[in-house]
Amino acid sequence: MDKWIDAFIASLYYRLAQTWRARKRYDDALASYDKAIALNPDYAEAYHYRAITLREIKRYDDALASCDKAIELKPDYIKAYQTRGRIFADKGNMPEAEKMFLKALEFDPDNPTPMFYLTRIRKYGDVDHTDVKAIQKLLDMPGISLPDKEDLYFSLGKIYDDCGRYDDAFEYYRQANRLRNDKTHYNPDEVTRFVNGIIDVFSKEFLAQPFAFASDSQSPMFIIGMPRSGTTLMASILSNHPSVATAGELPTIANSASNLPKLLRKKIPFPQAVKYITPDVAARLINEYEKRLRRDVGPDIPYVIDKHPLNFFRLGFISVLFPKAHVIHCTRDPLDTCLSNYFQRFKLDYNYSFDLQNISHFYGEYARLMGHWRKVLPPDD
Repeated sequence: MDKWIDAFIASLYYRLAQTWRARKRYDDALASYDKAIALNPDYAEAYHYRAITLREIKRYDDALASCDKAIELKPDYIKAYQTRGRIFADKGNMPEAEKMFLKALEFDPDNPTPMFYLTRIRKYGDVDHTDVKAIQKLLDMPGISLPDKEDLYFSLGKIYDDCGRYDDAFEYYRQANRLRNDKTHYNPDEVTRFVNGIIDVFSKEFLAQPFAFASDSQSPMFIIGMPRSGTTLMASILSNHPSVATAGELPTIANSASNLPKLLRKKIPFPQAVKYITPDVAARLINEYEKRLRRDVGPDIPYVIDKHPLNFFRLGFISVLFPKAHVIHCTRDPLDTCLSNYFQRFKLDYNYSFDLQNISHFYGEYARLMGHWRKVLPPDD
């Protein structure tokens, strides 16, 4: 009976961990997974999703160890092999990643997900490759789900693009994006209003005033720009310097902006809420951000990169909290940038990226806002 009760309580901790992970509260998620595992040491699913969480915060070696435990407990755990492959891909170890995706396909040859990840890391030179035949077979299967169709169309787009068959590649990407776009909604008028509000609030006069609560820290390095503009490459190059580390794409600034109305106890949304920020609230936000920025890199590295590209929406807010922070704006040819967004299977949060007209509108608002920042923010020396 005690064992049954422990297993039941472990399942509750597991569900709580899943909720924390969905909300990107990764420390809380890990603590709950650990409690679930302590109560039920044979909980393969808890080990697996613990690995996924560790991957999210780039603790790759710990994530691999957690995946290994999940597979030890459940040798045919296909999702764990997929996750293990993705971790190896993150680490740049493509041969090991390929082995993991192939292992998952050994257990279930008709599973589109490991095939999708496999095509992400392979380079193709011939559209007669066996992967193309396997994908076409999967697409012809009765009852295949729409999400699986998305993955397979993206895979075919990538293969045909590799092979220089650009018209065919574009058609596959179009089919994939059509399915993905049906799941979300991009409102161009709403985005325009949001940008108008940012420009109105963060005027040159507003940003020129002294904010006594502002941090003196020069540690944060914000790399911003359109997605697919080179922000990841820039972060990788800079982090090779011994004085620079990267914290990845942090949601912290975006979350702080969203939480401002609650913290200020005012029903005024961002960006207008920034006008009412108090020293106490600012101190809390600064402390939370600095703690998260340094969580995985320690206190001794002088500069730490936050490479969330969409922080271009929040440069004024960043300037209020961290006026001495460094900002690097990555740019790329507009057409290349927009097409690269269209060819990428982004999360649904990037709701503009599945339709060419929406991408064009979003890019225009990004360019308009960056023009504003160049006028009102001092250049980064």
